[in-house]
Amino acid sequence: MPQHEAEVKKRLYKTLLATFVIIGVVFIVLRFFATDVGSFFGLISRISRPKVKDDTSAPPPPYFYNAPTITNKKELLFKGFSEPGSKVTIFVNGPKGATVKADTTGTFVFDNVTLIEGRNTVFAKAEDAYQNQSEKSQILEITYDTTKPKITITEPKDGATIRNLNQRVVVKGSLDKKCEVKINDKLAVVGANNTFELLLGVTQGEMEIRIEATDEAGNKSTETIKVKYLKAGF
Repeated sequence: MPQHEAEVKKRLYKTLLATFVIIGVVFIVLRFFATDVGSFFGLISRISRPKVKDDTSAPPPPYFYNAPTITNKKELLFKGFSEPGSKVTIFVNGPKGATVKADTTGTFVFDNVTLIEGRNTVFAKAEDAYQNQSEKSQILEITYDTTKPKITITEPKDGATIRNLNQRVVVKGSLDKKCEVKINDKLAVVGANNTFELLLGVTQGEMEIRIEATDEAGNKSTETIKVKYLKAGF
């Protein structure tokens, strides 16, 4: 028994001694190398912390709305949507044009965009605060047309006298382009081959027939003829 107790005490002594040695080493390290240890753990912390990178994702392409496909106006206003706060640049027939900033709702407006006679192509690109550029917007194809439509009246002839019983006159003609046609302010039927026709109510005596054609660009032409209507039997 005495020998066993001696061995137990010896092991306990060694354990206590090792504990004091470890505590002493830790104290010395913290006392003299605390700054370096802190720097090391700080570096580890910075490495393991997720990095905040600049935005590299491109904004979505701008979108134009309510843009015409044909017009008789040399200068147009374009509106659309883009990423809020982005810079939007318009391109007309190739070259880079004006740049505007989309507002907080994403709305952008281009005023007084000049077109050339005939066919025009228009698109836009957006750039965000990190200089990321979007793809092209939809490509608009806009025809600038200032040519007035040509009206040809085939029936009745100017100065003709018309006799029938129903107090109606058939007015017929043709156009050189697609148009809306009004005859004495009444909408006429326009066929696929740009011919028009209207059965017009008339009264006894001389009358004026006025044909007005408006093409898709907004150009207008007017032709006027005079005829005399006599009810049959007079």
